[in-house]
Amino acid sequence: MSRNSRSRIPATFLAIAVLASSSVAFADGTETLGIPSVAIVGGTGVIVAGVGLEDSQPETFAVEVPADAAVEQVLLYWAQETQRNVGSDNTLTVNGTEVLGDLIGGPAFFFPLSDDIDAFSFRADITDLAMVHSGTTNTLTVGGLEGVLDPYNTGALGAGVVVIVDDGGPAAELALIDGLDLAYCGFPAPRQDTVPQSFAFSPSADERTGTLSLLVGSIGRDRANEIRFTFDTEETTSWFDVMGSTAGDAFDVVQLDVTVPAGAESLTVSLHSNNAADECPTSWPLNASLSWIGAAFSVVPDPAPVCGDGIVQADAGEQCDDGNTVDGDGCESDCTPTERSCRGGRGGRGGHHGHGGHSGHHGHSGHHGHSGHRGDSGHHGHGGRHGHRGHDGHRGHRGHR
Repeated sequence: MSRNSRSRIPATFLAIAVLASSSVAFADGTETLGIPSVAIVGGTGVIVAGVGLEDSQPETFAVEVPADAAVEQVLLYWAQETQRNVGSDNTLTVNGTEVLGDLIGGPAFFFPLSDDIDAFSFRADITDLAMVHSGTTNTLTVGGLEGVLDPYNTGALGAGVVVIVDDGGPAAELALIDGLDLAYCGFPAPRQDTVPQSFAFSPSADERTGTLSLLVGSIGRDRANEIRFTFDTEETTSWFDVMGSTAGDAFDVVQLDVTVPAGAESLTVSLHSNNAADECPTSWPLNASLSWIGAAFSVVPDPAPVCGDGIVQADAGEQCDDGNTVDGDGCESDCTPTERSCRGGRGGRGGHHGHGGHSGHHGHSGHHGHSGHRGDSGHHGHGGRHGHRGHDGHRGHRGHR
């Protein structure tokens, strides 16, 4: 029997999102998400995939990795909600191999049924198992979870992977958070809503596209829900009813392109159990119940300024850029102008000889030239008497006799 046909509130939503930020938070499992307790590697992007396990186990799902994308890290997540007297299962079988997971959220009370129902979430780094490869469609078969939710299932909601890849392009600002955050609009706080999660990244002068990736459990089909994101530049966008058992009963895999406004430096993401009218119906169909265990966002930052690319980037301190990194050609290799030294002028040409003076007069000598130029000699006077000595300056033309 599918979860949608039951009158009780479905309760676990497995969510994983990847966000552009260099920092990550430690999850304590108490109604919030935080930085994972494992190191998260860098990359150029994220791939998410998964499958619902509510109605049957094992189940299979595919993870497609492009040929040009190296697999850097593979994180496996799974979620359960089970009766309190039964407990959860921290071991999941993947392609026949038992994987032991770390408890990252719970036990956390969600709702009463025949017994109080607690929610749990787990994570395991399975990179070294080499089950996910580049250039192929990888098949993962998961199952083996034990527990009791009701007579119809074991409380296994779903399992999925977050795969960090590197295709050789610019490194993305990427962050991952996980934990456990439960919500249903008809429950008292803190289970009424999720805690908004913020992610920081470098601003850009231009609009960009980031990627929000989600793995989500517990949302049945046709159950109203909202994904809301708000930037520090005050732009807010909501996506309604994107989730709803899209990867199998009680499990969703969602990846959204998010327009990042120019100048934005942070994104806040939250999941809500409400419809577009912000209502919480008390009769069927009810709004979705959520058990959020992770979130991620990635965005490629602006390229670092490059001296020598022919573009003067004044905000990076460039004063010139002639398209190369050769010194002494007018623009230096650090994109500052080549300094010109002021030297004395070269010796000037000999001046013109003055015309011969009459009766033995010496003509005026010319003025001395500027910057070391030798002046022209003055005119020779006419024969006979000596003329006045000319001023130092340009050598004059030699006079005619």
